[in-house]
Amino acid sequence: MDTGPDGAGGGGPEEEEDKEAPKTPVTVLSGVLGAGKTTLLKRILEEHHGYRIAVIQNEFSTEMGIEAPLITDASGETFKDIYELPNGCLCCSAKDGLLNMLDRLLEERQRFDYVLVEATGTADPERICEIFWVDEGLGSRVYLDGVITLVDGRNVLSALDGAAAEGSGGGAEGL
Repeated sequence: MDTGPDGAGGGGPEEEEDKEAPKTPVTVLSGVLGAGKTTLLKRILEEHHGYRIAVIQNEFSTEMGIEAPLITDASGETFKDIYELPNGCLCCSAKDGLLNMLDRLLEERQRFDYVLVEATGTADPERICEIFWVDEGLGSRVYLDGVITLVDGRNVLSALDGAAAEGSGGGAEGL
């Protein structure tokens, strides 16, 4: 056993294997188109909080990069750590892409303290959360820190009334 300079065990290989790497927190931003997801994301990234944040943006269309150039960091520079998932909803067709993207980001763990996932406006947050319990290897390296759902305060009541009248429960097929 490796003893440190004070003879009290200095973190040899046996002890290092026992230590688990810290899990990376992931927060999901959801809400309908126009609710303010990208605006909130910009606000978070422009703050001087000291966190190194990676952003995964899910775009429903194949036209990528529409919002990415609009997002800047605290110094006013275009934010570079945006990873885009095209052509599908995270809770449906793009979920494997999210798992692969998170795996890639976690290989660069030293670069990031936090991951923000901006879901497309049609995504069902509950189904996105389930993704974090599907892959055991991923689950050991990240944890779902939270889900923030934004609503358009001016139109939320009429949208909910319309969904109730149609008998919809919300989610990707609802609002």
